[in-house]
Amino acid sequence: MTWTIRNKLILFFIIFFILILLSSIYLIFSYQLAAGTFEKIMLENQLLQQLTERLKSVDYYTEKYVRKQHPETLAAYQNSYNQTINLLTELNTNYQQLDENLLLITQSVLYLSQNIIERTKIDNQQAIESYPEFHHQVNLTGKYITQLISINIKTGNDQYVMVRNFLNQMNRKALLSAFLAGLLSLIFLLYFSASITRPLKRIIFAARKISSGNFAIDAINVQSHDELKTIACVFNQMADDLKKLFNQLKEKMTLEKELQKEKMEHLKANNLLREAEIRKFQAQINPHFLYNTLNSISQVAIIEDAEQTGNLIKKIAELLRYNLKESKKMVKIQQELDHIKIYCQIMEIRFGEKLACEINYNPDLTEYLIPGMTIQPLLENAFLHGINELKERQGKIKVTVKKELDRIIIKVSDNGQGMDQATIDDIFQKTEQVASGLKNIVQRLKLQYREDNLITIKSRPNAGTIIKLSLPIMKG
Repeated sequence: MTWTIRNKLILFFIIFFILILLSSIYLIFSYQLAAGTFEKIMLENQLLQQLTERLKSVDYYTEKYVRKQHPETLAAYQNSYNQTINLLTELNTNYQQLDENLLLITQSVLYLSQNIIERTKIDNQQAIESYPEFHHQVNLTGKYITQLISINIKTGNDQYVMVRNFLNQMNRKALLSAFLAGLLSLIFLLYFSASITRPLKRIIFAARKISSGNFAIDAINVQSHDELKTIACVFNQMADDLKKLFNQLKEKMTLEKELQKEKMEHLKANNLLREAEIRKFQAQINPHFLYNTLNSISQVAIIEDAEQTGNLIKKIAELLRYNLKESKKMVKIQQELDHIKIYCQIMEIRFGEKLACEINYNPDLTEYLIPGMTIQPLLENAFLHGINELKERQGKIKVTVKKELDRIIIKVSDNGQGMDQATIDDIFQKTEQVASGLKNIVQRLKLQYREDNLITIKSRPNAGTIIKLSLPIMKG
C-alpha cells in the first residue's frame, strides 16, 4: 500500500486525536465518578435529615391529637405520616445499602403512632399513657439517624481522601500521558520532517551539481512509498536523460565541427573545380571560335584586296581582346552586345548576302550583368550548324534581349537547318557529340548560377532553331 504524505499526516492527527480524546474521557469519567459519590452521600444525609424532621413532625401531631383530638390535627398528622412513608420509600428505593434496622425502627415507630391514634379514638386515657413510650422511640430513632449521618460523613471523608488521592494520581497520569503524547508527537514530527527534508536536500544538492555541469551524481534512493519516492524516481530519470542529452550534444557538436571542416574543404575543392571547369569550357570555346574566324579570314583574303582583309583582322583583334579580357568574369549586357555586333559583321563579310543579322534589345537592360562570352557561342552555333548549310534561301539570325519579371531573357533564333530531338537531348548530356560549343555554354551557365533549366531549345529539322536563356538579374 502506498502511503502518501497526506495520508501519513491524517493518520498521525487521528491517532493523536484519539489519544487526547481517550485521556479526556477518562479524566471526565473519573471526576464524574468522584462527584457522583459525594453527591450520593450528600443526598442520603439530606434525606436522613428530612426523615428525622418528619418523624418529629409525626411525633408532634400525635401528641397534639392525643391531647385535644382536633380534626385539623388529625389531618396534619395524616399528611406528615404519608410524607414520612414516601420519604422512607425513596430511601429504600434509591439507596440499596440503606441500614435495614433504620427501616424496621422507622416502620415500628410509625406503627406505634398509628396505634396511639386509633387508641385515642377509643380510649383517650390509654393513648395518653402509651404516648411517652412512643415519644421515647422517636427520640431513639432520631439519635440512630444522627449516628447514621455521622457514619456517612465519616465514610464520605474517607472516600474524599481516597478520591482526592485518586484524582491526584489521575492528574499525575494525565500529565504523564500529555508529556508522553507530546514527546511522541515531537519524535514523530522530527522523524516525519526529516523523512521529507533529507531526500529534498539530496535532490537540491544533486540539482545544483547538474546546474554546474557535473553529471557524475549517484541515484537518489528513497525508502518511503510516497510522493517523495516518485519525485526521486522522476529526478533520477531526468538526470539520466540530461546526462545522455549532454553527451549527445557534445558528440553532435564534435561531429558538426568535423562536418563543417569537411564541408569547407569540400567547398574549396568545388570552387577550385568550378573555376577549372569554367576555364576548361572557355578554353574550348576560344580556340574553336579562333579556328573558324581564321578560316573566314583565309577565304576573304583569297577573293578580296588587302584593305578589307585588314578591317577584318582588326575586328578579329577586337574579338580576341574581348575574349581574353572579359570571358572569365561578369560583364555588362552592353559589352556583350557590342561584342556580338562585331562578330555578326565578320560573319556577314564571310557569308555576304546569304546572311542577315538582327539585334533587338531594351537600352534599360544594358547595365545588367551576364557571364562574358555567353551570346557569341549561340551565334556561332547558328552560323555553323544552321545557316552554313542553307543553299536556296537567305540565312537570318535574330538576337533579342528583354526582361520578364526578375529574369533577363536572351533569345537567339535562326531559320537554318534546325536539329532533331536527339541532338537537342545530347546538348544537355555530358557527352562529346555534336554542337560542343552550345554544350559548353549549358555547363558553364549551370556552374555559374547553380541553377537548372537556364536554357531551352526549340528546333525541328529544316524549321530553324530558337535558343532561349533565362538568367537571374544581376545589377552592375
